[in-house]
Amino acid sequence: MSEALNTGKSNEVISNQIFYKQLNQFAPRYKYVKVNMSNILGNTVAVTATGTTQVQFKLPYNTVFNLAKSKLSTLVPIQAQTTNTYGQLVYDCWPFGNQLVSFETGNGLQMLNLPEPSKYTKVVSKVNTSFKEFITTDIANLPHPCNSTTNTNGNNTTVSVPYLEPQYYSTSASATASNIPLFYELSNFGNTILSLDKDLYFGQNDIYLKYTIGGTNLWTYQTSTASPGTGTIATLNPALGALQNVYLYLAVEQNPVIIDNIIKQYLSSGLRFLIDYPIVTKSTTLASTNQAVVIPFVPAMGKFLKRIYHTVWNATESLNTALDNENSNANAKVTSYNTYLDSTKLQDDVVYTAVTANSTTTIYEDDWRINQPICKDTAILNYSVYQKNWFHADDFMNPDMMKQAGVVSSQNVRDGLPMERGIQWQFIATTANSSFIHDNFAIFVRELLVTPSGIMFA
Repeated sequence: MSEALNTGKSNEVISNQIFYKQLNQFAPRYKYVKVNMSNILGNTVAVTATGTTQVQFKLPYNTVFNLAKSKLSTLVPIQAQTTNTYGQLVYDCWPFGNQLVSFETGNGLQMLNLPEPSKYTKVVSKVNTSFKEFITTDIANLPHPCNSTTNTNGNNTTVSVPYLEPQYYSTSASATASNIPLFYELSNFGNTILSLDKDLYFGQNDIYLKYTIGGTNLWTYQTSTASPGTGTIATLNPALGALQNVYLYLAVEQNPVIIDNIIKQYLSSGLRFLIDYPIVTKSTTLASTNQAVVIPFVPAMGKFLKRIYHTVWNATESLNTALDNENSNANAKVTSYNTYLDSTKLQDDVVYTAVTANSTTTIYEDDWRINQPICKDTAILNYSVYQKNWFHADDFMNPDMMKQAGVVSSQNVRDGLPMERGIQWQFIATTANSSFIHDNFAIFVRELLVTPSGIMFA
């Protein structure tokens, strides 16, 4: 590392070995504060195969905290199934089904409104997790490496990268109970306020973190073999026991200098900061080999549009197909596609995927060629892993500029497509002749103003 030499010239640097200027550093220091559920007494949550249950946490008043450093804890008790039957638990994304996750004020202003959270985190979390973070992730957080040569997904596609590929399911031993601890980091909700790595302060405003636990058939099931997608697949029997140790471990700031400065700013002009805000659109298509999704976006959704993720899922949302977005030779969905912005094609030519057999004239890997830069240095390790977590992304940011920005955090930068008017985005594809669910995740930038008078979007 080197520093600028203070000689009045901008083209000179000096080595650290002879740079003596002293600098003060003010760094955050956190402790975890255990927060109980505010709508359910105790620390257990009863679940059923098809019902839903809402969990909510009321955040403490007058407290400076960091959401991205905070964790949700849950112990998932899978009871011993019958002989030669194995229990399975979703293990590479938000594990509690595709129900709503929200972060909101007491009067209903939603700083996050995230439907389809399991599908969202199955794709967006992996893209937002660097390989360095992924490879050192503990098994209590999701996703993490499989540490096995036999890891499979819910459709029994064999492992592509032994010991490194995300573990898609936790499999209990035959007729054996399995108590699975989870410390799910809120930063896994990438491109949301929950992943904003900043100290926040809301004064005496009522703030709630809420999530709905879906029916257990959306995220657990049993099989007659140890492989998640093979044999007889059925609802857990015995059913899943009540979830235990359900808490929010809130990362609370301890540095008095930081706390004092944040509160002073809040009391004077207020805290003004940028947050990512995903807009989720879900549509189910009829069985056809030609499928199209058209989505309008308007300025009220955000100031800038950073990125659009489009995903295609199995139309049966239960058991082993609930989180099936694989697009491979063994499980083909999309064979070719293009995306459009206001009727302008965003790719030079038709994008062919590798679900078609190898040809002497066509490569059929255009989807990876386009999306590989987004997957670089992430938990999406290669093309085979990408096919099991398939998506297409249209990126409107400038990542090379951010690399040059140095110490400037990307969370402080207004980046993306300015939303000065309404736009229309399209996904037009040639597909297998089947009904599919198309989930679209559009990442917008919004500006939030927090003052003693309240919270609002600026």
